[in-house]
Amino acid sequence: MINFKKLTGSVLILLLAFIGCEDYSELDPPSLDPGELDTSSYVAIGNSLTAGLKNNALYETGQQYSYPALLAEQMMIEEFEQPIFENPGLPGRMRVANLDPFTIVTDPPNISLPVNAQLERPFNNLGIPGSILFDVVDEQDFTVKSEQRENPFFAFILRDQMFGQSILAQALNLQPTLLTLWTGNSDILGYVASGGTQMVPTAQNTNLFAAIYSEIAGVLSQANVPVVIANIPDINIIPFVNTVPPVIVDPATNQPITDPDGNPIFFIGVSPGDKVLLTALEYINQGYGIPAQLGGNNEPLPDHVVLTVDEQEFASDVIQSFNAIIANIADTHGFGLVDIHAAFNQIGQDGYPLGELTLTTEFVTGGLFSLDGVHPSSRGQAIIANEFISVINQKFGANIPQIQVGTIPPSIKIAEDGVSMSFRKLTEIDPSVFSSVLKLYTY
Repeated sequence: MINFKKLTGSVLILLLAFIGCEDYSELDPPSLDPGELDTSSYVAIGNSLTAGLKNNALYETGQQYSYPALLAEQMMIEEFEQPIFENPGLPGRMRVANLDPFTIVTDPPNISLPVNAQLERPFNNLGIPGSILFDVVDEQDFTVKSEQRENPFFAFILRDQMFGQSILAQALNLQPTLLTLWTGNSDILGYVASGGTQMVPTAQNTNLFAAIYSEIAGVLSQANVPVVIANIPDINIIPFVNTVPPVIVDPATNQPITDPDGNPIFFIGVSPGDKVLLTALEYINQGYGIPAQLGGNNEPLPDHVVLTVDEQEFASDVIQSFNAIIANIADTHGFGLVDIHAAFNQIGQDGYPLGELTLTTEFVTGGLFSLDGVHPSSRGQAIIANEFISVINQKFGANIPQIQVGTIPPSIKIAEDGVSMSFRKLTEIDPSVFSSVLKLYTY
């Protein structure tokens, strides 16, 4: 189990480290040479990663750091509209409520329409949380789809059939001079996040994935839209999969509890090599997976919170197939290709140096992922934006400046009585009253 006392100390150290980081004030506008690229109309298609969802919600102070919004800012595009959801967003933002004991809570959802829902054209950011590859071309009534899938984002973001009946149609409605496409993640991530209990058809049949992706690429090519696409990251990078150990840990020592022979005791229902998902914590705290003699209820962890070795291998094989298809389509149609898979694996191995800090993929303290353990933090989104910028510059002979990641606010922001505080004031706070005085919430 996670040692929350140890995590509390790590978070405090991380916060103190931020004191010495760069000032988070705005920089002077970057110089821009678009090269062969017309930057007058940029559209982004994707899922929750594109939408800027983090901490399990879509909310305004997180959306402003979505990689499409950051990319549009670097390209000095003035008219880039995202569907803005007022804090705490939908379905309700996760936040750190207390450091000692370390406590994460979820705010009630804000189910109101986007504040700019009356925009009389499609949104430039058409990232729809929960959408899969097929949804890009699906012309089913999106209000019906929202009801069927219990996912309000289709109706909230697409809004009006007059703009186009599919995500792709609405994107083309804006006559984009640049389009980024990062989709297919949810086609396999849903399988992983459900412990292998849920699967969409494209994961079962990668030929179907290839056919749908080829259809999208063909439409974009015929419309002469400059396109940059991205592939699928490795599931083994995300904290959601790699935070909870498969063995029972003594919270007092943070060491595995062993049997009489000195072997670590695995959770009931977990075998060597299996991954215990972050969602298992809710069940572990109720005693699931723990033998009665150790204070548990002697019931196995549910299947949907455990990813077996076979399920991991299946997911990795699907991702490998998806990425081969995406690379082939990029080559066939002359699209730019962002290798997110390689970039994230490099960060997972070496971290991401940032001044005095090194960002890592560790849960909470690593700084690259948000509290849901799946979606990137604001700084993680900036790193993704820089990967897109590198490919755009190379593809179109442009000179779009890279984002200085240290100028992007970190994942954890400190507030006192709802008023934002500077990280530099952290040292002025008596640690003995830290947890009772401060409310922590995430960008």
